[in-house]
Amino acid sequence: GEGALEKVPFPKFKIIRPGINLSDELFNVDEFGNRVFDDRYSGGVRLRLLKHSFACFFDSFGLGVGLGNTEQLAKLNKVAAGGNIWAIHCFVARIIGDLGIFSLLPLALIILKLLAMLVKALRFHIKARNKCGIALLLLVFSSTIIYPFMSTASSDAQDSLAMWLYLGLLVLFAVHLQAGKPEE
Repeated sequence: GEGALEKVPFPKFKIIRPGINLSDELFNVDEFGNRVFDDRYSGGVRLRLLKHSFACFFDSFGLGVGLGNTEQLAKLNKVAAGGNIWAIHCFVARIIGDLGIFSLLPLALIILKLLAMLVKALRFHIKARNKCGIALLLLVFSSTIIYPFMSTASSDAQDSLAMWLYLGLLVLFAVHLQAGKPEE
């Protein structure tokens, strides 16, 4: 009747590719019976691009192929989807492929320093029985672990300001939460 709420159907989740498991998403069997990366789906494309990025690092003897060249080589060599997709899809992998040890060493040092600061701050907050500090540290720690995986979501993560801001935010959190530093 009048004033009664209309019954709205509950939205349904539709699986786009039913029956496709993770293995099918990433691999296919070629005409010789070998398992190869399958670039018909997103997972296989991303894996091919990641493999290419690390190949650029190793083939250049760790020096990298130059800023932006990892993607250009992927396009030129038709690494994924017949050369139609060349964005590396991983912030960390693209930087390592482009800049080699010149980026890998500073990134590794930042991560090690960040983790050391988090451990030091965690000890301080546990000793002080500061539950809010501990919770915030767990958030920062989990964000640090998630960062490399999250960076694979965007196709052009290296150029994304959000990825650089996220990394900077993690460092700022760790600096702020150091043991003995007064909260501002």
